[in-house]
Amino acid sequence: MEDALSIGEKRLRVTLEATKIGIWDWDLENDIWVASPIYYTMLGYEPIAGPSDRTVWLTRIHPDDREYVRAKINNVLNHEADNYAYEARILHADGNYRWHQVIGHIIEKDNQGEIKRMVGIRKDITDFKQAEEELKVSKSRLRALIDTIPDLVWVKDPQGVYLQCNQRFKQL
Repeated sequence: MEDALSIGEKRLRVTLEATKIGIWDWDLENDIWVASPIYYTMLGYEPIAGPSDRTVWLTRIHPDDREYVRAKINNVLNHEADNYAYEARILHADGNYRWHQVIGHIIEKDNQGEIKRMVGIRKDITDFKQAEEELKVSKSRLRALIDTIPDLVWVKDPQGVYLQCNQRFKQL
């Protein structure tokens, strides 16, 4: 059983490192917060062995995203939800902000229904967010180009339903 457990732990560790997903575990009763090494290194910080101060991480959230994140966490702490998910910019050790997706879930409550423990993940989604922004800009440019063409421009689906047209086509 010990060998099987060791193999399972190694698989999990390798999977998390390969996918660059950081995990965290929060003991709310004792306010002890522990995270995996990748949780730290994906943001350029040195891993901490043992419990860490989770409030340090809250201060690293971009000021424009901080209240949104607090609201998501408070929804769980106030028993309005059993989990949360958010995307926010988090300060990297190099001084730049990186987009991260964070998901947290309650895994243990006491007999009175008070939350005892939560676990979650964090994943860097900066590349995805940048690609998303580039796509928005590209679509905007294409729309502007299509709308300035004096000829009729339209797009239909295979069933003949109009999906898009330019201003000239709309006027006609």
